[in-house]
Amino acid sequence: MGVLRFIFFILFLSVSRVSFAGEPESFISPSPEKITRLSELHAQADGLMAENKFRQAVNVYTEIILLEPDDESAYANLGRAYMILGDRDRAKDAFRNALEINPDNPMSLVGLKRLTDPDASNG
Repeated sequence: MGVLRFIFFILFLSVSRVSFAGEPESFISPSPEKITRLSELHAQADGLMAENKFRQAVNVYTEIILLEPDDESAYANLGRAYMILGDRDRAKDAFRNALEINPDNPMSLVGLKRLTDPDASNG
């Protein structure tokens, strides 16, 4: 029975995000530098989207997600970029990731609806 508890403990540690200090990452406030960097990356990606540079925007949104894996806006915008590029599967994955973070994310709800029912209205 001790081996089974040990395995569950190891599984728990592997799936939970725990910092080296022992506090869950979600309770650690991001540094001002990280917040500034995320803001700069969002502005850059949004600018690329406005310039119709969707592939470059995908790269920047991906960088944002690597820096902040719980950034629902980055996932939603990544889904939008993939949808515009015609990569339906990646768009769906990105929208679903945003909805895991926030089930009410409007861009992701609309994006998934459009991808699953292309005849749906734009509203």
